[in-house]
Amino acid sequence: MFNKKNDFPVSKKFYKDNQPTGDWIYFDEKGEIEFDLIYRKNSKQEDVIEYDIQSGKIIGENSDNFVAPKYLGENENFQWFIAVNINYPDFAKENGIQGTVYVQTIINENGKFENISILKGVHEVLDKESFRIIKTAGEFEPAILNGQKIKVYTIIPIRFVLR
Repeated sequence: MFNKKNDFPVSKKFYKDNQPTGDWIYFDEKGEIEFDLIYRKNSKQEDVIEYDIQSGKIIGENSDNFVAPKYLGENENFQWFIAVNINYPDFAKENGIQGTVYVQTIINENGKFENISILKGVHEVLDKESFRIIKTAGEFEPAILNGQKIKVYTIIPIRFVLR
């Protein structure tokens, strides 16, 4: 579905069974891509170990020789970075929209996020902000298993609560 304004696309969005899916693309007033938001069902790769970012542990593997990825950004605290830098969209505040967005991603062997997508969204504006915050989070020291840098797949819950 394309939305248009002044002959330029504003956004391109796809739905399946009334749920957002695929690549959603937002355009600026010149028709250039401003932002792209990706909705995917669980896209864990077979060769990537699952990591619980909240507990700091790997799932379903022997963790004796595992060193969790370490956030290298501000305060070296990933949750703190999200809490301080997240912007609760005005539209969501005004309309009482709240909930938890689940962002799935891989922290690769270089400590960078890759394959960022929304696993379970709440509303387009909260999903877009969640995607943005993960894209701007910076890097990690990569995870290590048995002395080797590895990729880890993780799901990051981002909570939006009105007070």
